[in-house]
Amino acid sequence: MAQSAAAIFGAKSIDANSAPLPACDDFVQHRPGAYFFLGNGTDGAHGRALHNPAYDFNDCILAKGAEFWARLVETQLAV
Repeated sequence: MAQSAAAIFGAKSIDANSAPLPACDDFVQHRPGAYFFLGNGTDGAHGRALHNPAYDFNDCILAKGAEFWARLVETQLAV
């Protein structure tokens, strides 16, 4: 996942060693897995927290997100 993300977004944009997060899904406690967060960043017009009333999703990142998921599937199916 980290390699696919780095290929799309650049290695400096990826944190593959972040601390575990108490996400609302305990599925990964029972099966191997990972979370991937695609965000707007913290700077500029779209740099707002998700639940901020001024949050505005940056639609320009949708194509990169789709490209990431396609690459991830391609690399995993190639194994």
